[in-house]
Amino acid sequence: MRKECSKTPTLIDELTSEISLAPPEEELKTLEKEIKEQIEPSLPSYSSELLQSIKSLRKGVFLASTLICGRMITAIVDNCRSRLGEIKKKRREEVGWEEVVSFLREKGIADEKELKRILEAIRLYRNKFAHEIGTYPSIEEAILMISGTTLLVRKIAENKDEFHFLF
Repeated sequence: MRKECSKTPTLIDELTSEISLAPPEEELKTLEKEIKEQIEPSLPSYSSELLQSIKSLRKGVFLASTLICGRMITAIVDNCRSRLGEIKKKRREEVGWEEVVSFLREKGIADEKELKRILEAIRLYRNKFAHEIGTYPSIEEAILMISGTTLLVRKIAENKDEFHFLF
């Protein structure tokens, strides 16, 4: 009996917490509806990626879900940096993070409350998951990534003329 009990901590460590947690289905359904109705008509490739991220979340693969959103964030931020570089006659690498945030504000990407949510998702990805090996998102972080990225992409879809350089 003692021998069997000593194996328990090892077995628990080997289980992923991701499998035991169920994502909040109502919130995911709301996000899916928003994606299909407001993003898919004008940005189908972004819509497809967001829906894949939700699908991964439902399967309990939070890291995949987060990385899909992170890839979209990286593409958008890098394209904003490139555009700012053209405008300011700088190399993309010379364009700082604060310049990107100011650019998004100037373009009217969102009100301050929405922009805060978008920036929270961007910072979470760039500061934690893009640079720290061995970190894995919680269900809450994965949902934050999906909702923040969905908001960012929806705002881009609504202001497509201002963000033509992304397409």
